[in-house]
Amino acid sequence: MQTPEIPANESDRQAALNRYKILDTLPEQVYDDLTQLAADICGTPIALISLVDKDRQWFKSRVGLDATEIPRDISFCGHAVAANAILNVPDARQDPRFADNPLVASDPNIRFYAGVPLITHDNYALGTLCAIDHQPRDLTDLQLRQLEVLSRLVINQFDLRIKERTAELQQAIAELKQENQERLKIEESLRESQKRFESLASVAPVGIYRTNTTGDCIYVNDRWCQIAGLTAAEAAGPNWARALHPEDREKVAAEWYTSVQENRPFELECRFQKPDGTVTWVLSRASAERDIYGEIIGYVGTITDISDRKRAETILQKLVTGTAAVTGADFFEELVRHIAEALDVTYALVTEFVSDHLVTLGFWANGSLQPSISYVPAKTPCEISLQKGQYHCEQYVAKIFAEDLDLVTMQAESYLGIALKDDQGNSIGNLCVLDTQPISEIKKVEAIGLLQVFAARASAELQRKNVNEALYRLNQDL
Repeated sequence: MQTPEIPANESDRQAALNRYKILDTLPEQVYDDLTQLAADICGTPIALISLVDKDRQWFKSRVGLDATEIPRDISFCGHAVAANAILNVPDARQDPRFADNPLVASDPNIRFYAGVPLITHDNYALGTLCAIDHQPRDLTDLQLRQLEVLSRLVINQFDLRIKERTAELQQAIAELKQENQERLKIEESLRESQKRFESLASVAPVGIYRTNTTGDCIYVNDRWCQIAGLTAAEAAGPNWARALHPEDREKVAAEWYTSVQENRPFELECRFQKPDGTVTWVLSRASAERDIYGEIIGYVGTITDISDRKRAETILQKLVTGTAAVTGADFFEELVRHIAEALDVTYALVTEFVSDHLVTLGFWANGSLQPSISYVPAKTPCEISLQKGQYHCEQYVAKIFAEDLDLVTMQAESYLGIALKDDQGNSIGNLCVLDTQPISEIKKVEAIGLLQVFAARASAELQRKNVNEALYRLNQDL
């Protein structure tokens, strides 16, 4: 048996494979469809999408084989990767490289093998799309060409995976930048308030407090009292801790003690709970106050209401969790359901642009999924969304688009929409929400952020759907 050679560029090839982060991922329908199509084209009982790792050959998709991986040193695909070329073995028993290979001598009893390398845009062979039979056979030139076409579609799916991850990362970076900008503004506001503490504290937009060296409260402003639900007198001394959520008191005390011991500013996100049970998330910061000799005489700090941000994070997490494992047609239905429930709106739609119509891939209305509908976007808010990339109308949308009778039927008052774009920047659909009530400024910002995040995912799923449909038509033509 001949062991596959290790390519001269193995370390670079391995890095190219690792950048896709696809090893040991769960099965995905789009890859299983391509594998099944390869088996159908070649008329073989086994077809695989295999990736050659350092010491193993792992199967991203498999038809007719139970194993999920095999050692690299007995793999057929390792030879194709080493040569960076198609490997065609009509009868493995007659080929000295494979005649005594355990995959030939025993289960799965390989006789025929044809593997087309999966070659990246920078010319690294990651693995193969291969067809295997228990009987000797030959493929026609047409069948080999079709396998090559399918191998390129596999790589296209890999690249689409990277684009999706990149879009998510860019969105996360943008959110972090925005959060950092807000934090810098708060810090600047705090510096100014410290300069004019006594004169401005009573009207400051954040809660401000001062303590003595032991942490007993000696001052709180009106905003702190609003968040805590306590008067200044009720918060005096150690009683300010009554404002903390019972489950957070120990955490706050521990962090405060640690910051004092380490002589560093105190900073913590925690919950305040009013006497009526209302919970408010706050970002609390405090620094030591020093006298002219540098001795600590107490601490001054702020609390900032971050409930909106926490709610947005919770909504985003629910949406991500609810749609992460769903693909295909089910994804669009789950997407509109979760968006409508998370934003508490009456309607949510994701549509595909077909000719001059928008066709719903998922339509949620009044608490349930609705049958698919199609409509002409002309003279509707969706037309502006498709043209400009996004459109929002906080109220009076039915009056503004008086010719759109569907808005009247839906009793729509507000609209937010984000266009779905393909890789060339063309509008291919739309993701939008409508409600029977005006959308507040806070809710609008929250909704636009979420729609922008999931419009990228919906665009990718829609493009994947179109690829699958193209493959199906190709299979029908064949």
